[in-house]
Amino acid sequence: MTEKSFFWDKIAAKYDKQVSGYTAAYEKTIERSRKYCSENDLLLDFACGTGITTLHLAPRVKEVHAVDISRKMIGAAQEKTEKAGLKNVRFYHAGIFDNRFIPGTYDVITAFNVLLFIKNLPGVFARIHDLLKPGGMLLSATDCLGEKKTAVHVLQHMLGKAGLFPYTGLLTMDSLETAVSRYGFTVRETENLHGSPPNYFIAAVKNSAD
Repeated sequence: MTEKSFFWDKIAAKYDKQVSGYTAAYEKTIERSRKYCSENDLLLDFACGTGITTLHLAPRVKEVHAVDISRKMIGAAQEKTEKAGLKNVRFYHAGIFDNRFIPGTYDVITAFNVLLFIKNLPGVFARIHDLLKPGGMLLSATDCLGEKKTAVHVLQHMLGKAGLFPYTGLLTMDSLETAVSRYGFTVRETENLHGSPPNYFIAAVKNSAD
């Protein structure tokens, strides 16, 4: 986790400024996610980053477990929640496979702006499926760089494969939605929240038969 977290630790202090162009997308993500959260829910915020969405979803649920591999990202998120007076957020410097997270525990799992950086998507979707209660919700928003590949996106992908940059997938909206459906979820809502690249929001429920 140390090697993978180094990049995110390095950019944590300037992350919010770097993603300022996504402000409208973040606002839409929060707005669409709120309706899937209720006051008795336990929510796992996978890759919480600097807490941009954590800050707004925490008041809607009973408790949030905010998880990130970057200690500095977590520090920024924790500072925000403390300033906001939120008492229901617990932070974990960990990955989603950490054994402190118990299967069948969570009502909602959010995965915002992280799935494109995951090489083992089947394994992560299986883990999310396992952690959710029956009927639990997966909420994600993901850049789909494969929709219109640019030279920068392809270079980023190649550097990631070479281990010189965080792995970056060239997902499309169709391939992402298909993957969610394949691994035990029924898609309830989708929307592209950003122009270029597309930032694809998916709300999906864990299949009741699983």
